[in-house]
Amino acid sequence: MTDKIRKFRDLLNLIAGIFQKMTVKYPSFLILLGMLSVLVPLINEEYIYCVVVVLPLALCAGNRKASLRVLLGVVIGIPAYLVEQYIPPGHYARELGRADCGAEIKVEVVDASCTGDTLEWLPNPNLVFCQVKELRYTAHDQWRRASGKLAVRLPEETGHLNYGDKLYLSGAFMEPLSDGTLETYTLKDGETKLESVSELNSFDFQNYLRARSIYRVFDASEISVEGRRKTFTGTVLYIRDLMLRQLCRGVQSDNVKRLLAALTSGCKQGMDQESRQSFIRTGTIHIFTVSGFHVGILALTVFWLLRWLPFRLRHFMVPGIIFLYVLSTGMNPPAVRTLIMLTIWCFCRGMLFRTPGLNIIYLAAAVILAYNPFYIKDLGFQYSFIVVSFLVASIETVRRWLTLPGEYFRWIPSGYRSRAALTGNRLVTMLLSALLGCTIAWLASSGVGLLYQGFYFPQAVWLNFLIIPFVWLIFLRGAAKLLLTPLSFLQDILGQGLEYLMGTMSAFCEFFYESFSIIRLPAPGIWIMAAFYGALILLLAANRAWMFRVGVMLLAGTFMVWHLKTEFIPPSLAVFYGGYEELPALILNGGGGTLPVVVNVPDYSAAKNISTLLRRQGTGSIDRVIITGSSTSFMGGLPVLMEMLKVNEIILPTRRSKIFQEVLKTAMDQDIKVSSPESDSSGRFSYQSRRVKSFYENNRLAVEYLRGGFNIKVSVELAADGSRNLRFTPPGGGRLVKLPIERTDRITVKNFLF
Repeated sequence: MTDKIRKFRDLLNLIAGIFQKMTVKYPSFLILLGMLSVLVPLINEEYIYCVVVVLPLALCAGNRKASLRVLLGVVIGIPAYLVEQYIPPGHYARELGRADCGAEIKVEVVDASCTGDTLEWLPNPNLVFCQVKELRYTAHDQWRRASGKLAVRLPEETGHLNYGDKLYLSGAFMEPLSDGTLETYTLKDGETKLESVSELNSFDFQNYLRARSIYRVFDASEISVEGRRKTFTGTVLYIRDLMLRQLCRGVQSDNVKRLLAALTSGCKQGMDQESRQSFIRTGTIHIFTVSGFHVGILALTVFWLLRWLPFRLRHFMVPGIIFLYVLSTGMNPPAVRTLIMLTIWCFCRGMLFRTPGLNIIYLAAAVILAYNPFYIKDLGFQYSFIVVSFLVASIETVRRWLTLPGEYFRWIPSGYRSRAALTGNRLVTMLLSALLGCTIAWLASSGVGLLYQGFYFPQAVWLNFLIIPFVWLIFLRGAAKLLLTPLSFLQDILGQGLEYLMGTMSAFCEFFYESFSIIRLPAPGIWIMAAFYGALILLLAANRAWMFRVGVMLLAGTFMVWHLKTEFIPPSLAVFYGGYEELPALILNGGGGTLPVVVNVPDYSAAKNISTLLRRQGTGSIDRVIITGSSTSFMGGLPVLMEMLKVNEIILPTRRSKIFQEVLKTAMDQDIKVSSPESDSSGRFSYQSRRVKSFYENNRLAVEYLRGGFNIKVSVELAADGSRNLRFTPPGGGRLVKLPIERTDRITVKNFLF
């Protein structure tokens, strides 16, 4: 008993020591903690997060210097939030309010992904970022000056745009819909009780734009180019496009050219959906997002090329060169984070100062959040800083682990060590270091990936271990190709080599994508996430064997809880309505690992939110999708849903419409069974099987579901005033539940757990 008390005391001392080390060695950690303590409650707009404000101050109680640093973060965070919330006079968002409306605008393209005719094989982005210059609502109004950044959805067949192009656009301002609000209910004593209200936590388009200071999307129907403004950034991007063109010289495949553009410059608009999905699901999409990995490769290459310069001059020059590269890739947060870190490190190194790596990471995060606090909800920001923090924090531990394979070399006199043995030991150490780095990065990213995407892919460790050397070779070969531009006879040979390397790397990803299945699990709760990352910290910071074992067991325990949670998912009924949807969509889930049934998928927003909720429940497949009407309003989002999740069967009325043909084509490509009940001239839909029955007529939808003892009858009726009412009888009988379904601008999901 005394031994257990001593170990528990040692564990508490370790935790206190870690926090003390963080407060003393990494002062920027406390500044970041102070910023998060105010930004998290303000941006999430929930009072429950006020504990985040109290916690860092309580931890620093009694330490005046640490408390002052936390308060400094608070002082920085509050003004940063207020400045970002403030809409200046003349901004288009102040004038529009919340209403969607038609307008004519004059804008300037500020999207670094626009490459113009220099790269004819690379299309325009789906959304082009522009700066608003002038605005009017009708042709009879006077043009008036306006400001603000805007995302523009271009009309089809728009020609290639360049950075700095001045455009005239006619169309409509559209407010982007945020993720759905998830209302979770339980039934007790025949009454529905609201348990919680939360976000669905999928890719939130509104947050994505908000992190880039964009308030609206402009859906353009007409476009004309009225000129171009020359800027320093535009000149840098033009040089980048010329270098990309030279880099792709000798490459025959347009697909490989587009992958090269995404890999080296962050222009991802050329990647097809299938390739994008394979990279996302195998955990390798980070390779095509310009981040610290790319900047690090370039920095090492530049350091090697400038090795002939004096030490200090070399370290003062490199950040400026890297800045031009980051500027040419659109100043993405991961790349900016690495630029800030590299700049601080280079200047400290040039001034012969020593700055810990974690201190630089926290300072970079604080700078980015001070610039735009809404990056705190950006998945890329969270993923990037969590993974890099764990990689840097694990350096000392990994270095200790790597001394074990070559321990016996320390006992052999240098004169008796063979060169082959030394080379073999160094090779083994290098390979183990890379493998441990991939493993730690995968572990650090698994929690975030499971929380937001509902799956993880263990084979990503080996896949990243295999393809990262190819990325190095592609960058090095690309640099050689650019340096040897005058030798034109070598360009085709080097281009073919790049194509071979890119093709091999893509083949590895496709092999893993087709050969191994991703593991879908329910989204973990906040305490499971805290236990997971706490175990990972303990594993990497333990200085005693029993502490290491505790970290391993706790980590294994969290993985076990993740997997077992699927078996305890209760039966549920989910109703989706609001947003752009005219008709509600339903999910009937028998729980316990059974596949759900989906009724109607009205549009893209319904498909996205259905996919998000099912992924949160650990489900990647749908037993069948029942479409109760033949128009687009019943199945407009079905092709998208089939791309997001595996569907075993589709039941829909027969009709030779465009959306019907699109559904059939997608189902045929994915080998999905399609069934059609007998048509009825009255417009009545009726479908019956052993497990599910569905009926639709005169705006009344009725569904009966029986699976594994879960028996429920649901109906949605249109009232005389235009509202809808939801009625269902709980499984096993009970009082009929009646709830109104009101039209809202925001998508709402009512999820009933039984």
